[in-house]
Amino acid sequence: MSSTHATVDRKHGRLISVLIAAVVSALWLTLSPPPAYAEPTADELWQQIEQRGRELAMLVEDYNEARENLRATRARIEELDQQLVPLQEQLEQLQAELGRFSAAAYRGAHTSAFEAMIASGSPTVLLEQVAILNRLANSRRDQIAQIQEVEAALVNERAELDELVMSQSQQEQELAQQRASLEAEIAELEEMYEQAREREAAEAATQAADNSSGESSSGDSQSSGNSSSSGNRPAPPADANAIVRFAYEQLGEPYVFGAAGPDAWDCSGLTMRAYQQIGVNLPHSVRQQYALGPYVSRSELQPGDIVYFFDLGHAGIYVGDGMVIHAPKPGDVVKLTPMEYMDYVGATRPR
Repeated sequence: MSSTHATVDRKHGRLISVLIAAVVSALWLTLSPPPAYAEPTADELWQQIEQRGRELAMLVEDYNEARENLRATRARIEELDQQLVPLQEQLEQLQAELGRFSAAAYRGAHTSAFEAMIASGSPTVLLEQVAILNRLANSRRDQIAQIQEVEAALVNERAELDELVMSQSQQEQELAQQRASLEAEIAELEEMYEQAREREAAEAATQAADNSSGESSSGDSQSSGNSSSSGNRPAPPADANAIVRFAYEQLGEPYVFGAAGPDAWDCSGLTMRAYQQIGVNLPHSVRQQYALGPYVSRSELQPGDIVYFFDLGHAGIYVGDGMVIHAPKPGDVVKLTPMEYMDYVGATRPR
């Protein structure tokens, strides 16, 4: 019996030890501070800014395309209204003539056009004239029916376009809201990026003072990552065409969502205005500009061609030597950038 009691006591003791260990572990987890998470580096934040910037560029082009579609729909409605006005006037004229012919035929009366024939007073002649009036009335009815059919088709199309305008307007508003939200996120990331640069610069300075290593801060390297701005505006090549000269003149001017000059730009606004310099009118949309062609291979690029990037979310003006002038993103300016820095899609040479 004593051996049994000893075994039970040992098992009981082990159980108590396990319970005590579990309680201590739980208390340690509860009372311990949460694990420290490393703050993102300036490089990591800059990569996030670049990614969000590309997303914003795509969103801007979604907005520009929606705006162009809405403008085209409203222009079509205006065309329909211009067609409907003369149709309505013609209908009113024909209906008035129909009323006169029908009344004259019903009364067997004279009309100014047939007074000479009806004045004879012959019943036969009178019946013939009434028959003529009926034929004229029937002719007017046929004309009225044809015009009403055309009018009904135009009115139906206009009603459909009115609904389309509502849908496109809603899409435009939703895209504008998404754009505002994404811009706010980018602004927050940029603030965090500047703080990270300052923190890393201070850490590097402290380390340099401690060990005289002379290492440069990550902020310095990152500043080159955000380079390729215009600085002092360079002059265009002496043989530059009107498109290229115009693009050079805009260097250093700010990117503004949906802008098309004269002092601020988005990417498709810049390419659109550049081509107006040679009398070519383009829509304010990267995708619609690309759809117009004609297309040019990369090996055949010439200064003035429009080059497209990032899944048709961005465009710029090719100026030669592998360089492109473009309006990159909010918070940036029109700049001269090596084309190899961006994901090339294709090129067009509108004419």
